[in-house]
Amino acid sequence: MNLKKLSLIFLALTIGTQALATNSIEFGFENEQYEEMYNDSDTFNPYVKVNLNPKKGSPLLLELKYMYFHQYGKNRNEGHDARFKTNKKRVEFFASGYKYKNNNFTFSPKIGFRFEVYDVNRTEKPKSQTDRMFNLRLFPNMTYDINDKVQLYVNGFVGPQINRVQHGTRKDHSYDANSKDSAIYWHDWYQEIEVLGVKYKLDNNDTFWTSLYNEYKRNEYKENYTRWQLRTGYNWNVNSKLSINPFIRYDLSYVTTNDEISSDHGKEKDSHETRIGSTVKYKIDPTLTLGGEIYWQNAKTEDYKGKDNPDKNRMFYKLSITKAF
Repeated sequence: MNLKKLSLIFLALTIGTQALATNSIEFGFENEQYEEMYNDSDTFNPYVKVNLNPKKGSPLLLELKYMYFHQYGKNRNEGHDARFKTNKKRVEFFASGYKYKNNNFTFSPKIGFRFEVYDVNRTEKPKSQTDRMFNLRLFPNMTYDINDKVQLYVNGFVGPQINRVQHGTRKDHSYDANSKDSAIYWHDWYQEIEVLGVKYKLDNNDTFWTSLYNEYKRNEYKENYTRWQLRTGYNWNVNSKLSINPFIRYDLSYVTTNDEISSDHGKEKDSHETRIGSTVKYKIDPTLTLGGEIYWQNAKTEDYKGKDNPDKNRMFYKLSITKAF
């Protein structure tokens, strides 16, 4: 049974058996569009997400999400290039509900996983492609209220990542250029953490926030990514139904280091991204909410020889509708 069928069956069973306890169900899509030079990476990503409180009166909350990534931009390539472009399926599952509170300090962790399956063409010569990815994620969510207006917070996730990749992706000591088999790498790591955030609530209940963000990704026998980013935004409650939340993300540092076993022997390359956009929510009625997001992102690109490549600009669109029960 393939992943898509399994996910849909699980989703149907979940909705059917827990209908009275379901918090919400959300349907939506994301669309990523790049400028012409990179537009073979354009994707359309529909998804469904369910939030559950499986037992009435219990603090336990469950989240299940299924998303399909259709890389329609690959249709612009033919023959040799087209086979290196992939669609993928993603399943996420998280559990939360535990809360520890001590005076002004609150700790409310969440744990779960992300699992992805890639549609990879294996009919021709091997190429660097990922088959499967499993990422265990722990969210150590913490807040500290300085007063009724100012709050400090830590948000994000950390966790090990397991990748099954085609042999050519990681040229470790077992590398065989003629092999079409896959290898499993158990020691990858991925984290995205707002290590220090500050929220300030205004008298009109709008909120201004800013945070220092760190992203670190380690791919064994390949590359390490380290990013430090400044994030800031404003949550504007236009009225009782509409909220608009503009934001900006600005890279302070984003360095990719090639693993010492690779042909580039530990060389580094710099990248830099700026993202400007906004999310929006509109409450149609007490149980029905329309959501959306739009942003523009500029990414500087550089190779390991220090040569700058053309910027990679992206537009992102998201639309969703959520029904609460």
